Amino acid sequence: YLPSVAFSLIFAALFVYSLEKIIRNKKLVAFGVAIPIMILFYHAVLVQISSYKHHYPYYIERQRYSPVISYLKNTYKYPKNVWTSVNLSWLLPAYTNHNALNNDFAKYYLDSMDYLKKTLFLEYKLNGITPDDILRKMIGEKGKISKHTFGIYYQEKYGRYDLIPTEVLEGLEEEYRSFYYLDYNDIFRDLDIDLIVWDKKINADFEYKNIPALKKSHSINDEFIIYTMDY
Repeated sequence: YLPSVAFSLIFAALFVYSLEKIIRNKKLVAFGVAIPIMILFYHAVLVQISSYKHHYPYYIERQRYSPVISYLKNTYKYPKNVWTSVNLSWLLPAYTNHNALNNDFAKYYLDSMDYLKKTLFLEYKLNGITPDDILRKMIGEKGKISKHTFGIYYQEKYGRYDLIPTEVLEGLEEEYRSFYYLDYNDIFRDLDIDLIVWDKKINADFEYKNIPALKKSHSINDEFIIYTMDY
């Protein structure tokens, strides 16, 4: 998009400059100048229409989070550490004063690698991934593992996120095996989680309702279940 705009502006400037050199009649020059302006305007309209059509489903999907964001913002006046879906985690820091522990930008903050690994492992544990299945799962999600846990390290080193070495994943497999058998109470305390918002559409298979450490606090449109810690 940007290169095409830059090319169009350069072409228009050269066209106008050449026109002024060739044609002395000011009216004809003005008419000639109007042509590239109209072409550029038409091009801009087409780009905006295309962009809107492309992002429209994204905008509609994000609107479903409005009720839960309003609830969290109005119910909890002081910052809470919230564990929820990645989608909602994108929005919480922007529209509330709460911390989104599963935010996709956490890897760029000052969180330790140990903390990032634990949040990754918690997501897999909640999704019912057993230690016997974890390596196969991670191999299928190399790019995700690389970005979540190591940031841009392997992208810079090898040119692609998914070129993270298999032996690194095997090391994570061993760590996950130990993590998997931890009690949820200990995990939630360790990660300092205050609230969990179950996004049932995104994380339909997560095992929140079977965790004794959680106490159901509120339900929103049967799409979001808010849990507090019961320990």
